[in-house]
Amino acid sequence: MDKFIGLDLLQEKQVFYSKTPFKFGDNIIGYPVNIEQLIEKIGKEIIPEKLGIYHLFYDDVLIYIGMSIDLRSRLLGHYKRQDIEFNNVLWFCTEECGKTKPQTFKIESTMIKYYKPFYNKACLT
Repeated sequence: MDKFIGLDLLQEKQVFYSKTPFKFGDNIIGYPVNIEQLIEKIGKEIIPEKLGIYHLFYDDVLIYIGMSIDLRSRLLGHYKRQDIEFNNVLWFCTEECGKTKPQTFKIESTMIKYYKPFYNKACLT
């Protein structure tokens, strides 16, 4: 597997993912993946139970950026409750990069200010 969930696995399981990588500045973060297909075809276990930042997309439009100490629980919560209408998701584990919760919060805040997602409007004031 490569550092983005594993494009070979997504292709093998025929899970939709964005052909265009999502970037933050010059850094590639990953490829947004269809959440429903991800859960149905690969399983929820692929989503880590670790500290990280996640991005929710409706088609190719970024609509929300969030942070969680348990990415799996948080993403499955959004998916089950349907509190935000989204179909694609992208995450990265800051814990694996040795980042603490305060450092992760700062990264999330910076990303929200940079992208200005629709559902994060309250964070921009």
